[in-house]
Amino acid sequence: MTLGELIARLKESDNVLSVAVIGSASEEKLNPASDYDLLIVLKEMPLSITGGVTNLEGRLTDIIFTLLEDVESLLKADNSEITISSVQGSILRWITNARIEFDKLGHLGLLQKRAKEGFSTKLPSEGEVYSRLDKASYNLAHTKRMLASDDPDYQTAIDFRLLYQLADLMVDYFLVRSLPWQGEKHAIRYWRLQDPEYFDLFIKCINEKNRVRKVDYYFELASATMAPVGELWQSGETRFRLSPDSEMTRENIRSAEKFWQSLLDTSHQ
Repeated sequence: MTLGELIARLKESDNVLSVAVIGSASEEKLNPASDYDLLIVLKEMPLSITGGVTNLEGRLTDIIFTLLEDVESLLKADNSEITISSVQGSILRWITNARIEFDKLGHLGLLQKRAKEGFSTKLPSEGEVYSRLDKASYNLAHTKRMLASDDPDYQTAIDFRLLYQLADLMVDYFLVRSLPWQGEKHAIRYWRLQDPEYFDLFIKCINEKNRVRKVDYYFELASATMAPVGELWQSGETRFRLSPDSEMTRENIRSAEKFWQSLLDTSHQ
């Protein structure tokens, strides 16, 4: 089935109110490896389906569903209510340059107009940002611990750990700078233009075969990622994690440290 044929069928459905092509296909930037991305607005959804994947013209195709009531909420929402990393924030970004194929009620067109006029979103909270610093520091501490072992399973585990630790840093770089995460290709293009030293360091870390040097590169990379927040844990420090992430504020962290000291202070017991 072609993209056009799918859109034509969706248009005949009473439950489908709008369809927009988003991503590279909407901006005529398709290459042989590009996928299709479709945003579909429904009257109602009988199941908790938020998205799916299909294949059109040999291209992997992402399907993103949203409801009319969600679009209406976005039209009414104050920018301060929309977080930069939320689904709502993503929809506003997607719709800005989307190609609207049909829009029975005109709501998606109104939303696109609002998005093109410019919008701001709620920035990540102090707790969200500090929780990422905490996680990067925690991961590094345990990876260094394992690096000191001569057990081959420990050493192989380091290779596994660095896979997800590096993936975390990609997203964290943008989160702690209050920038939206828009995928790996966008990240690569951003770093090449805006932070080439960071990009070069990331590539070095990915390609390094020597584990000791690779962990050293990871430390440099994590430090550079978290630079807007603060320094990674120092060796020998006692640190605490609060839940949910929103509780990871400077004030609460200091209170946790004082609480720990109170447990160790036997002079008042």
